[in-house]
Amino acid sequence: MSRPPRLRADAAVFAVALALAFGMKAFYASASADALGWILGPTAALVSLLSGQHFEAEPGIGYLSRELMLVIAPACAGINYLVIAFCTLVLGFAPRSGRPARRWGWLFAAGALAYAATLLVNALRIALAIALREGTLPAWLSASQAHRLEGIAVYLGSLWLLVWLIARGFAQRTDAWRVALLPLLLYLAVTLLVPLANGAWARPEFWAHARVVLVASLGLAAVVWMGLSAARRPGAPRCQVQER
Repeated sequence: MSRPPRLRADAAVFAVALALAFGMKAFYASASADALGWILGPTAALVSLLSGQHFEAEPGIGYLSRELMLVIAPACAGINYLVIAFCTLVLGFAPRSGRPARRWGWLFAAGALAYAATLLVNALRIALAIALREGTLPAWLSASQAHRLEGIAVYLGSLWLLVWLIARGFAQRTDAWRVALLPLLLYLAVTLLVPLANGAWARPEFWAHARVVLVASLGLAAVVWMGLSAARRPGAPRCQVQER
């Protein structure tokens, strides 16, 4: 495929992906717990499997553990992660899918992969949060801070792992910038820029949250980038695969 048709195909796929992402965010903004059953139900089942806690459906509320007095509510659905994972997979790998038909096929595959990843990762995050509730935290770390840092680490770490695994599946070199940069930028865009555009700048608590997200995200990204760069230095063991 010549470059102009290739660019047009990429632009069309990207436009549809972004429209779907915005549509999902708009739907989530007003969705009830019942409307989110397609993601809350499987998430609650996986959390039960990971934590050993029982969650039951509460119409209009979500999934409740009476023993823990914990609700898996719409705020716990992981829709932001779903949007980030979907956009990361489409923007990062659709141009490497070959013919236009494969690009459109990858759009649907990326949606399925992002959904599966969201269920697994969000369930893990909630199960870890339950474990943190039952554990002892350092005196300098509050429960809310621990919950926020745990969420950042789980979400970003899993996004980087997902990109690395998909890159290997595409038989492509896992360049440090490709693995670390795109998920990081999309994560920051969805967690910080979108709330800012919706008026969060007027709330002082948003800026406290933003500082933690920025420092933790950039720190984790630096560690990942240095690790991947070190692994690709001359003399480091690596698998050399020809680009498609």
